[in-house]
Amino acid sequence: ELLEKAAEPLRIMMDIKDQHLELQGELDMVLQVDKNWMAEALENILKNASEHGPNGSPILVTVENRPLSRVIEFTNKGEIRSEEIPHLFTRFYRGSRASKDSVGIGLAISRAIILQQEGQVEVRSGEGETTFTIRFPK
Repeated sequence: ELLEKAAEPLRIMMDIKDQHLELQGELDMVLQVDKNWMAEALENILKNASEHGPNGSPILVTVENRPLSRVIEFTNKGEIRSEEIPHLFTRFYRGSRASKDSVGIGLAISRAIILQQEGQVEVRSGEGETTFTIRFPK
C-alpha cells in the first residue's frame, strides 16, 4: 500500500520512459511509520531512480523482513559516480547528471524523514546499477 501511494504520482513519468516497477519479497510487511511522510520519502527515491535510470528499464523494489531489521531496496540500471555518493543526501546538492529543473532537495528530504522514523538509508552504485537501501530496526 505504501509503495503504491509513493509510485502513483510518478506513473506518467515512468510511462513516458517505458519504465515499470518490479515488486518482490514480503510486500505485506508492516512498518510502524507515519504513512504520509514515508510515502513522501519513498516517492523521492523512486523519482530519483526513474530520472536516472535508462528508458525501458525496470526499477526493482525488494522488501525483506530480516532477523534484525525490515528492509526496502530500490535498484535501477543507472550508475552514480563514486565521488558523488557522499553528497547525495546533502540539501541542494545537484549531481552532474541532474536535470536543469532539479533543486537538489528530494533525497535530503527522504533521508530526514527516514531518520525521523528511526530508519537508516544508504546508497551503493557500480557495475551499471544503483541501489538505495532503507532499514528499520526491529
